[in-house]
Amino acid sequence: MKNICDICDSQLTETENEETSSLLKLKNRGMLLNASKSVRNICITAEYIFRMEHGNILTNKTILNKICMKTMNEIGQDSSIFNSDTMIDHIKNQDIFDNHRNQLMKLIKEYYTRLRLHHFSRMHTLNIEGNNIRRKFQN
Repeated sequence: MKNICDICDSQLTETENEETSSLLKLKNRGMLLNASKSVRNICITAEYIFRMEHGNILTNKTILNKICMKTMNEIGQDSSIFNSDTMIDHIKNQDIFDNHRNQLMKLIKEYYTRLRLHHFSRMHTLNIEGNNIRRKFQN
């Protein structure tokens, strides 16, 4: 990610996650970073918007911006995202429209949407090409 301050960096992960499955806990071995609840909420919202726009992905040239705008409209109203006391104190002296909270939300939704679009494009390409024998044995 871009250069972010330590306070914002601490808001992206959490040490203990109650929603982690038992398989994930077993396979973790202490090296997995658990995303915070705010990050998960942003990604879930972006995925919801992505699936709503599924039919327009191949035809719309500005689909990345469209999905990001709709996601920001949804999560911008949610006061539970990045609402810890340390984050609230951190953004008190910053610009209302361009504070670190908004910058974090923008970064997360853009990274997730870009990653999801790349995955969709790859799956669509594989679906069109089918099973190519040369590609199978190339690696």
